[in-house]
Amino acid sequence: MMCEGCEIKDEKIKQLEHELYGRSWEAPKELRLTKLEAAIVATMLANNRVCSANLLIDATRGRGTHKEHPTSNLIDSKMCHIRAKLRPFGLGVTTVWGTGYKIEDETRAQLINWTARRAA
Repeated sequence: MMCEGCEIKDEKIKQLEHELYGRSWEAPKELRLTKLEAAIVATMLANNRVCSANLLIDATRGRGTHKEHPTSNLIDSKMCHIRAKLRPFGLGVTTVWGTGYKIEDETRAQLINWTARRAA
């Protein structure tokens, strides 16, 4: 049995991970993102900054997104797939060489407001 303080800490950790990894964002079906790709995009949306491959690797853990431990090569490969799926919608991801990836500002706004955009 866990102590009450431990349960509170565990819940706080879950809340912080939820915010850090953007777990409340759901990928629009039109984009046809896999679970792993959606986890990567959600993390980039939740963090309005350049996201390192390590952060994106951490974001994919425990989400039923893969069977093996992800690597930075997997993130690079998935980023190519993500770009290909976003491109037809005029959306994009920027590579910051030696640092990581960032969702472009206009893309961020459109993905966050996707439902409202499609309803208009």
